[in-house]
Amino acid sequence: MAYQSGAAITKNLTYQWEKMGASGWEVLTGKTTQTLTVAEADINTYGEYRVTVFRDGAEIGKDIQGVMDASDPYDIDPHPSPEDEAITEDTSGNGQVTYTPVVVKRGTNTKALNTLFYFVIKDAAGVYLNSQNDRETAKASCAVTRAHCMQAGGDVSITITAQD
Repeated sequence: MAYQSGAAITKNLTYQWEKMGASGWEVLTGKTTQTLTVAEADINTYGEYRVTVFRDGAEIGKDIQGVMDASDPYDIDPHPSPEDEAITEDTSGNGQVTYTPVVVKRGTNTKALNTLFYFVIKDAAGVYLNSQNDRETAKASCAVTRAHCMQAGGDVSITITAQD
């Protein structure tokens, strides 16, 4: 639901839905209603969806939601280093978090697949913080840096997708 000054806006609204793919946001053609139904077959373990709301053709807001398929037998353990995923503002402190993920059997630490990963680093609005080439190149690890945090104004998220 879209709100303006505390009141629900219901007229002249259109919606554009996107799904986070291996290398970035992909428009879901034909998905233009207020709600989106996500089926089990639409995601592998976890999926992120972003909706952009327009009123009379002008963008008025965005939101991102995650969906988990708990029936999937696999999960991605991100293995962040340091484990607390903290990056300090002070340049004498920790300046990055490195993710070296592993595909595991859900509910265990047992490695299930040998694979590389795609990494998409973004701010709270879903704006990319890493380059297109970086997003589209499968690799074993990825670092989120203090520079990413500064560019984002604080909040940074990373989406990790297995190549296989």
